Amino acid sequence: GLDVVMRIIQDTPRWLTHGGWLVLELAEDQAERIAKLLSTIGYDSVEVGPDLAGRERVVEARWVGQS
Repeated sequence: GLDVVMRIIQDTPRWLTHGGWLVLELAEDQAERIAKLLSTIGYDSVEVGPDLAGRERVVEARWVGQS
């Protein structure tokens, strides 16, 4: 499930400074969904990229806060 990922996403703004990066390695079927969520809640430069095996499951996002 996404319970742990959602908690990380919820808590991360307390730990990151403006412009800090969040990088998550997720299941392939979760990456795009989480990337879209991050884009709507205050992150930019959100990208999904490959893991070391070439599977698209690494999500990177830069915290810029709510606009």
